[in-house]
This record gives sequence, C-alpha cells and structure tokens, in this order.
Amino acid sequence: MIASNIIFVFLGDRILHSAPIFSALSYLSTLLLFTINKEIEWYADDRKSLIATIFIDKFDKDWSFVILGRDARKIYRCIYTGVSFESIEDAHKELKQKLNEFS
Repeated sequence: MIASNIIFVFLGDRILHSAPIFSALSYLSTLLLFTINKEIEWYADDRKSLIATIFIDKFDKDWSFVILGRDARKIYRCIYTGVSFESIEDAHKELKQKLNEFS
C-alpha cells in the first residue's frame, strides 16, 4: 500500500503524501519525534488546509495520528491527536472521521 517514492495517492477525497512533502508542509519533524515514532502514512485535503500523519510508537507498538491545521498566519498547528490504537486500521477509521469533522 505504501511505497517510499509515492508523492500523491488519491484515497477518496484525501491525498496520501510522501514523508518529504509532509515535512516540507508541516515543519513538524524533529529528532525526538523520529526517535520515538515512525511515520507511516501522510495525508492532506485538496487545499492542504489540513494535513495528518499516522505513526507507530517504536516502543509500545501502538498506533497514533496527528492532524495539523493552518492558523491565522498560515502556519500548521496541531488541532487534534489520536493515540494508542491497537491497529493501523483503527487509527485510519478515527482519522477519517476527524478529518471529515474538521473539513
């Protein structure tokens, strides 16, 4: 499902992004984040007003996601986090619901 060279993959009304695109948009990537977690999937709406990533905790082996939205200065800020899902499918389900709520 995920390939490291994919830039955009359309999944319904969301776009799956690659890590470099997500990092360029979000300025979120930090050494600590990569030490503890491994980002697996990256998403954005068509206008890129919302972006999100699903990641796995390297120690606990549970799944989480973060949704970022633009503030008044057009800088991405965290607007929602979902944590401690047992599977990536559970994280997908909750992420989709929350992206629809914030869209």
